Amino acid sequence: MTNVNRKAIAACIQNHLDNHHWHYEYDEDNSAFFFSVALGGKVRNLRYVIRVDETEFTVYGLSPLDADSNNPEEMGQIALFLHEANYAVTNGCFELDPRDGEIRSRCYVDCEGGLPSDEVIRNSIFRPALFFGYFFEGIVKILWNGASWREAFESSLDHLDVFKDMIEAMIDASDFGTNENSGSSENDDTEQSLYKAVNPFAQEMN
Repeated sequence: MTNVNRKAIAACIQNHLDNHHWHYEYDEDNSAFFFSVALGGKVRNLRYVIRVDETEFTVYGLSPLDADSNNPEEMGQIALFLHEANYAVTNGCFELDPRDGEIRSRCYVDCEGGLPSDEVIRNSIFRPALFFGYFFEGIVKILWNGASWREAFESSLDHLDVFKDMIEAMIDASDFGTNENSGSSENDDTEQSLYKAVNPFAQEMN
């Protein structure tokens, strides 16, 4: 059996991204890949982090919108909405950081039985985009319109099939993925979000 370790898993992911002409950055010290995906619609730009460990890797999709951590009502509604959404998704979940309101989706891949195939890597990237395609409309309704979690969730159910086909086609497209975060005026916020994804238990950047 092929020896599974952090370096070998990272090489598989890097080969997949290169073969499909993705534009990304790789932080070798933290074994993390960074890139962005333009999904269109309200999502617009979904930031990605793939964190590689010794026998696994985790794909994070970082929402372009955060909840207001100083607004208990909003945080409560978005938490209930994401909790309900997690019942509707497979092989992944939504997460809400109570400290700063960051919303993200996560997909975990166990590689202990062998190195990930091209299809496994492709599907792990597809999942967070699919989750946000399904449910970002509801997130917007809560954060911008003050909707209840139930209203937002019911409105999300109206367009599930449309987003699945659209996002799957986008993930399969070549020359995909951008590094729009580099050199932008949002660098500080971006670096903090990516740092949290690479170091999920960190309180702040060193």
